[in-house]
Amino acid sequence: IITSTSSQNQIASITTVSESSSATPAVETLSGTAAILLIALRGIPVNERTPGLASVLRAALILETASSSDLTRKHNRLNHVGLLAEVALLVMLDGSKDTGPPSNEVINEGENGEEKEKIVGTRSILLNRIFQEHNLTASPAVDELMWVFCSVFVQIGEKRNYSMTSDLSAAADWSNIGLVLLDNFASFLSTDDLNNSLFATAASDAYIKLLTSMLKRSAAFPPSSFSISDNMFAVAEKSSASSRGKSVVEIPTESSSRVALTLFKLTRALTLQRSKLVSSNTSFDSIKINVRLNATLCDAWFGHCIANNDAKQSNQGQLDIAFELLSLLRSDMMTLLQMVGDGLEMQQPGEVLHLLRVCIAGVETVACVSEVISHGNSLTTKNNDTADEKVSAAAISALSGVFTAAKEIATTSQQASWLCQQGAVDSSNAASRISGYIRDITNYYHDDIITALQPS
Repeated sequence: IITSTSSQNQIASITTVSESSSATPAVETLSGTAAILLIALRGIPVNERTPGLASVLRAALILETASSSDLTRKHNRLNHVGLLAEVALLVMLDGSKDTGPPSNEVINEGENGEEKEKIVGTRSILLNRIFQEHNLTASPAVDELMWVFCSVFVQIGEKRNYSMTSDLSAAADWSNIGLVLLDNFASFLSTDDLNNSLFATAASDAYIKLLTSMLKRSAAFPPSSFSISDNMFAVAEKSSASSRGKSVVEIPTESSSRVALTLFKLTRALTLQRSKLVSSNTSFDSIKINVRLNATLCDAWFGHCIANNDAKQSNQGQLDIAFELLSLLRSDMMTLLQMVGDGLEMQQPGEVLHLLRVCIAGVETVACVSEVISHGNSLTTKNNDTADEKVSAAAISALSGVFTAAKEIATTSQQASWLCQQGAVDSSNAASRISGYIRDITNYYHDDIITALQPS
């Protein structure tokens, strides 16, 4: 049995060696040894382990970027991934759900007389401390960190879904950990670095699954029948819990509004940051990431509009976000058409068309929801000159631009011609549906947004 003192000393020595090591086999050996030592430390209260966990995680990321090429990062991963997963598990599963007030203190280790830092706080605060230590999320290897931590959270959440129905305080505490992950990785998701990273697809998929799970837990997600991401992405891409038809455990009412507000601020920031991002990466993998994330951001916006409406709060401020969402979706559609024109990714024209249709559905959803908000505002203020008329016009303009671009693409490929034709038809039909909905909004309007959208 390894004592806590000797274990932490061994981890410290591994940390020192790893920062100067350059051999990939040594990287895997050190990662495996460190993971085993962390397992041996499970008996120590999680708040006392936090400084050591931060050091181990920092060493793992430094070691990763300093000693591994893209090829070795891709193929020699087992021990390193295991180490990252063990750090995640030590915080997410170990210890009580509330280990004390959110504060720091220095305690004296009586035996040696040495002072040792002890961090006191909930697990979410401890996890945030680990990430903030040495600015870990700014590491070049943050893509793998993001993939592992978000994946571990989602998988644990699915397995603990049932148990949290009888312990609502545990559900609330669990949501705080999810918020820490979403917040710390959001900035990386809004940069071009993700599109250029080795684990871009895995990391972004894990983040999106986590974001969707958190939105559903806080009742800030539209009904499945209206959700773009739920309806337009393959069942295999959904969480296993959703695939099995399990209900999502919602956060207690007193915590739900706080979490929903935090998620709204986070998704709004993501939307604004991504709308200003000029990407130099036009690979098909990067556009798939963008489309799926932007579809989730549309769902988050839609869900927040519904929540505001149910709480009798104004949605006027949501119209500004609608413009940013339209900008993101228009950019994705034009990038897809450009790839078709350049002859890229014609091995899978069906997937290209599917992504284009996801974007078109997003534009139509944003336009129709904005029209309901606008009409409701006009009934209250007796002023029909609202910002939403511009949102609808911007949506129709974006779809018209897709129609024109699709028609103008010159290609000798039969597949590309078929894809452009389908894209032109779909965009034209969507623009017509939006125009018809705007024209008949007086007949369709209802205080409840979902009821008002049924005819659309």
